[in-house]
Amino acid sequence: MSLRGSRLLLLVGSVAMTTLVTSQARADFAKGDIFAAVGSGKVNIFDSSGAFLQQLDDTTGATFTTGMTFDKAGNLYVTNFSSGSISQFDVHGTLTNATWASGLTNTPESIVFNKANTAAYVGGAHGGNIVALDASGNVTSTISPGGDWVDLAADQHTLLYSAEGTTIASADINGTANPDFATGLPGSNNYALRILTNGNVLVADTDRVVELDSSGSIINTYCLGTTCNPSGISVLFALNVLPDQKSFLTGDLNTGMIYQVNIATGALENSFSGLNGGSGTLAGLAVFGEFQAGGGGGGGSVPEPGTLVLLTSGAGFLALIAMKRRASNKRS
Repeated sequence: MSLRGSRLLLLVGSVAMTTLVTSQARADFAKGDIFAAVGSGKVNIFDSSGAFLQQLDDTTGATFTTGMTFDKAGNLYVTNFSSGSISQFDVHGTLTNATWASGLTNTPESIVFNKANTAAYVGGAHGGNIVALDASGNVTSTISPGGDWVDLAADQHTLLYSAEGTTIASADINGTANPDFATGLPGSNNYALRILTNGNVLVADTDRVVELDSSGSIINTYCLGTTCNPSGISVLFALNVLPDQKSFLTGDLNTGMIYQVNIATGALENSFSGLNGGSGTLAGLAVFGEFQAGGGGGGGSVPEPGTLVLLTSGAGFLALIAMKRRASNKRS
């Protein structure tokens, strides 16, 4: 683990000598970090280039660890599909609550926060209901139309979701069903999806990723080879969007491979194994700082990681100020 950033906090005291205390070096989450849910309660973290950083363990041992999200404070939430729970890590990667939400009967597979971070919407598998949770992980309502993979629109009340068929459905957070957003998608099943700023939607669609415009029409198809079913691709299941919305990530459920694709050109920019030499199934992807149409998180507003704390006497404080002034005079 490495210290990625540091800042100076100056505390003026009456002690007679100056003492420098450094925080423990930790791999605090950084913008662009990629999180791959690989099962058995484990999440592998890679930097933006695909280099492995560390593995998190939510201690649930859930066979399938699936969709993830962040809140505005940078906390990570991991859905444990096979244990009916959601775990929480802080921005340092410390497990703060293995069962932030538990007893969920909808086999939780995806999660997204609203802009105020007062509610989270959790999609459940096999037609299970979408449920709303409060900021403490308690179920507050059940949204009747069920869906596995869910995303919240910028209007804060429209949910788009897939139920692993050929349709992307829509509902209001009050449970009212909207007209389907899209039907007749080309893949045998569609999985994780993301709404973009312009209202377009990217969705992992078994052997390809498709982009739909705001009316639900397919405008782009992304194939990871000369055809949409090249050798080595089994099920493109996970998907998320990088912070700048220029590229997306998609992951193969069975092989564990992660692919980074340019949205505008379709060019394959990077690929690497999310399993990092281990075993498992890659059933969820998240990116620290990721774009979310609903504005609920992505870890966009977090304190700087790594802190240097200076405890100093009044004399030491004055000496530091004098040193800063000398440095300023030299620059000018």
